[in-house]
Amino acid sequence: MVVQVKDVMSRHLVAVSLESGLENALKMMSIAKVGVAPVLNNGKLVGILKRREAEALQGNGFKVKEVMHKPAYSFGTESIHEAGRKLVENGITRLPVVDNENDMTCIGIITSTEIANEMKKEKK
Repeated sequence: MVVQVKDVMSRHLVAVSLESGLENALKMMSIAKVGVAPVLNNGKLVGILKRREAEALQGNGFKVKEVMHKPAYSFGTESIHEAGRKLVENGITRLPVVDNENDMTCIGIITSTEIANEMKKEKK
């Protein structure tokens, strides 16, 4: 059986708005203890905010849209192996997960740790 991203991803999301101020976004991320947050515009994934990078820019009046990254992303129906390949190719440790490319509704986050743990189970 092929394990899909939606089977192991975290569904607990701390998402921020494209128009949010950076200070507010960082406060939400700090409270939730997350290192990245999907950036949404009208509920659709448009970027990703990396906490460490954003912290270096706080106090300058930036909006999220000015410091976010265009995300690499995964589909819920992709295999964990495909998601792992995307992580390696992009040099990242987390991928937002979308339902489908036409909709771009963010349904979760998958991390390298979740993928590695699932791959360990496959080996047994």
